Amino acid sequence: MTKTRVINLTAHEAAAFQRGATMLVMECKPQPRPPAGVTIMPHALDNGRFGFFDDDRDYVCPFGKPGDLLIGREAWGYRGQSVAIGHPLRVFDIAYKADGSRWSFRLYPDEAYGLPGQRLRNDDEPYEAYDQYLNEFWDMWLSAARMPQWAARVRRIVESVSLNRCQELTEGEIEAAGYDFREHNAKLWAENRFVWVTSVKEET
Repeated sequence: MTKTRVINLTAHEAAAFQRGATMLVMECKPQPRPPAGVTIMPHALDNGRFGFFDDDRDYVCPFGKPGDLLIGREAWGYRGQSVAIGHPLRVFDIAYKADGSRWSFRLYPDEAYGLPGQRLRNDDEPYEAYDQYLNEFWDMWLSAARMPQWAARVRRIVESVSLNRCQELTEGEIEAAGYDFREHNAKLWAENRFVWVTSVKEET
């Protein structure tokens, strides 16, 4: 059964998808803990699970299995809305911090959930102070966790999932991730931790 998975992306990952990345590499949590000096390798189980012969835990990729829809949330900002007289739809403008681009969404007002609310001016509040608040409100960035799904521009279909150690990634997989995974995940790479390697394609 196809499921929808929602994840939070870093700026590097979000920008990489806009450049055409087809691979998502993320740390496996929790990490398998092999006995000292013992090398363990994951083996695929059914229903998208992975196991280790020396561990009684089944590891399930949080990004789904082949065929699932992956929705990536990222740091964003609400930049306003416009409406045409006599037309029920409104245009909501969303900015994306990863690359500074903007997208417009044409929605009914009740579909545009999750937007930050602008407060009214207090009776005793100086106009200069309220103007400053408005400027900050329309320029502020919100975390990926606060992004509503309708505003997500990263929507991908999972093609395959594997569980590997960082240093087992091929140059092709790192290139497909769309950014220098080694540089931006130096600690993971140095410790050669297990990572989920998820191949994805555009939603059609």
